Amino acid sequence: ATRLQSITGAAELMAGESTTFAVSNNNATLTGSAQSVGYNIENETAIGSVTLRLRKGSSQVASFQVPALSNDLTIANNTSSGAMRLQTNGDDRVTVGSDGRVGIGTSPSSAAQLRVRSQLNTTVLQVTSGFQGNVSLTGISVTAFPAQGYGTGVSAVGGRTGVQGTSSGTSSFTTYGVTGSASGSGGERIGVFGQASGGTANWAGYFGSGNVFVENNLSLGSATVGTNYRLAVSGNAYVSSNLRIGTTTGAAGYALSVNGKAICTEMRVQLASQWPDYVFGESHERLSLDELEAFIQEEKHLPGIPSAAEVEAQGGIDLGEMQRLTVEKVEELTLYILEIKKISDELRSENAALRQRLDAISN
Repeated sequence: ATRLQSITGAAELMAGESTTFAVSNNNATLTGSAQSVGYNIENETAIGSVTLRLRKGSSQVASFQVPALSNDLTIANNTSSGAMRLQTNGDDRVTVGSDGRVGIGTSPSSAAQLRVRSQLNTTVLQVTSGFQGNVSLTGISVTAFPAQGYGTGVSAVGGRTGVQGTSSGTSSFTTYGVTGSASGSGGERIGVFGQASGGTANWAGYFGSGNVFVENNLSLGSATVGTNYRLAVSGNAYVSSNLRIGTTTGAAGYALSVNGKAICTEMRVQLASQWPDYVFGESHERLSLDELEAFIQEEKHLPGIPSAAEVEAQGGIDLGEMQRLTVEKVEELTLYILEIKKISDELRSENAALRQRLDAISN
C-alpha cells in the first residue's frame, strides 16, 4: 500500500489499493484517511465498496461512499453541528444543516425543513411533469397533518397574488382553476376561505367574467341566517338590474317580477305624480251626478279608472297609480255626498215650510 503524508495536487488510486493521507490543517482544510478501495476501474464492474473518510485529528468528520453492487451514493458529515455545502463559483448553492434542514440559495431556517431563496428575476421554483398520457398527475403534493384540526398544506404570500390557479387546454372535461374542499365528522368545514382588509375597497371574494354556481345555500352578511334558505341576506342588498322571483321571465319594464304571493307588514310606494287633493280645488272639474250616471251606464266603470279590459290587457295594475286614483274617487265621492246633503237640507227646509203652511190652513 502507498502512504501519502501530504497531498497538494491530484492523487489516483488503482483497483485494490489502499492509502492514508493528510492535508495540512494550517490551511483550514481537513486531515483524514482513505480506507480501502475496491473497484475495478478497467471494466467498471463493482467488486466492493468505495469509501473515502475524512478525519480531523482522530475524529471522523465526513465520508464519501459508493456501496458495492448499488447505484447509491452517500455523502456524509459525521459531526454533530457541522453543515454540508455544495458550492459553485465560490458561493453556497445548497446547504444541509446538521439537523437535516436544507437551504437552497440561502442558509437553512429553523422555521422550515426546506428554504429556497433566489436573487434572480425569474421563477423561484418550477415543477413540470414531462409524462404524456391519460393519467391525472399531481405537480406538487403537500401534506401537513400534525393532529386533527391542525396543519396548513400550503401557505403563500405574494405582493399581488398569494395563490394563482389556471386551467387551460382543449379537453372536453370540466377543468378547475382553483378547487377547495373540506370534510370531516365534526365542527364547521369551509372549503374556500377568503378575507381582505386595509384597501380602498376590500373583497374577500371577487369573481370576474363567467357565472357563479352555488349548489346548496348561500348566506350573505351572516353565516347563521341561511341554513334553511337557498339565499339569505343579513343587511342591505343591491340589485342593479331586474330581479325575478319564482320565474325566469320578467315583466317588461319592471325591476322586480314575482310569480307567486308576497306578504309584508308594511309597504311604501313612492309618489310619482300629484296627490289628488287637487279635487278640492276650484279648478277641478267633475261630472254632475246625471253625467256620472250616464257615463257608468255607457262605459260600465268609473271615469278615470281603467276598465277590466284595460287591466287585463296591461297584465295588472300599477299599485301606486291605482291608489292615487282610488283616493281621487273617494274625494270626488265626498264632494258628491256633500252636494247631495246640501240638496237634502234645502228639501228639508222647504218641507218644513210647507208643513207650517198646512198647519196654518188646518187651524
